[in-house]
Amino acid sequence: MPNPTDPTTGQNQEPNGTDPAPVDWEAKYNEAQAQLESAIKHSRDWENKSKANYAKAQAYDELEKQNKASAEQVEAANKRIAELETELGGIKEKQEHAALVASVAAAKGVDATLLSMVKGDTQEELEAAADALSAHMASIPVYPAVNDGGASKAPVSVIETIEEIKNPIERITQRAQYLSAHKE
Repeated sequence: MPNPTDPTTGQNQEPNGTDPAPVDWEAKYNEAQAQLESAIKHSRDWENKSKANYAKAQAYDELEKQNKASAEQVEAANKRIAELETELGGIKEKQEHAALVASVAAAKGVDATLLSMVKGDTQEELEAAADALSAHMASIPVYPAVNDGGASKAPVSVIETIEEIKNPIERITQRAQYLSAHKE
């Protein structure tokens, strides 16, 4: 039995023996051509859209870069802000301590500079230190102790001794030293 689709037989028969309908090759060609043109048109549309979106894509990429740079700048600024807030907290703490020292020193009649050198952060500690400092200062005599009760004669003035120097250059030098040592 011959193969119904065998191209060598030259016959193109249906398996039941009827002749097939003639194929309109020109219509099939036109249909394929239309499909091809439609596909090319569709491809060109997408190509044109891609080209139109290229500028938008470039702008988007640039914005992404800027956003990344901005985020880094914001992070650095936040870090610097945290550092400054810490520093400001330390400064405020020092100012509050200095104000506390000044108020305790004024209340206790003690020098604020001396009181600031003493350890103590609370008002109670500073008041205790001020009391101790005040008691210590009161125990120090204001005038020097004199052994003979002031009965001896005052020593000879240094000025008189300087004036007795014969060499004028030496005398001027001694005057200058005396004046610089006894400035008020």
